[in-house]
Amino acid sequence: MDVHGSFDMLGNRLKQVSLVEEDFPATPTVGRFVFKNQTLYICVDISGAPVWVPLTQNLQMKRFVQSTPGTEWVIVHGLNTANVIVQAYDNTGKWIIPDEINTGTFNQVTLTFNTPVAGTVVVMRGNEEGNVPPLIHYTQSFTNSTTWVITHNLGYNPIINLYINNELVQPLSLTFDSPNQATAVFSSPQTGEARCI
Repeated sequence: MDVHGSFDMLGNRLKQVSLVEEDFPATPTVGRFVFKNQTLYICVDISGAPVWVPLTQNLQMKRFVQSTPGTEWVIVHGLNTANVIVQAYDNTGKWIIPDEINTGTFNQVTLTFNTPVAGTVVVMRGNEEGNVPPLIHYTQSFTNSTTWVITHNLGYNPIINLYINNELVQPLSLTFDSPNQATAVFSSPQTGEARCI
């Protein structure tokens, strides 16, 4: 994790912190922070063993750059909600407040400014109730095929369950082709459904 800023845990303050997604290190160090899968973790010592404890709820964020100055920025964020948090910055990194923020369109935010401005906007979706957020998934059906190419476009390698006649089945192979696609192969043509979590 790259940290630019300072931590003051006694005063419960985080100042100018920049986090980058990363994997858990092979050798955990007590006190280390990791930002993984949109959740911030800290390594703590529990009965002599290092344990990763989540500090935040799952957050989903999208960053957009408005390179051409404009009075209206239209951002299609794809976070599957109209309830988002929006932060805008000008080209110098200064926080700016639009004259209007319209989140009324599903998966889209429109920022309106009195004068043309260029900059960056961060759109965030979090968990509002404090409970575990519902699983975001993708479902794809297949008919009479030995090879199922599952184009989920989730941006990560999800848990994939394959169902035939509403029963969970095991294919001959399941390969993650990319963070957006997987391929399942069966010994004979099958009709069913792939469900991604």
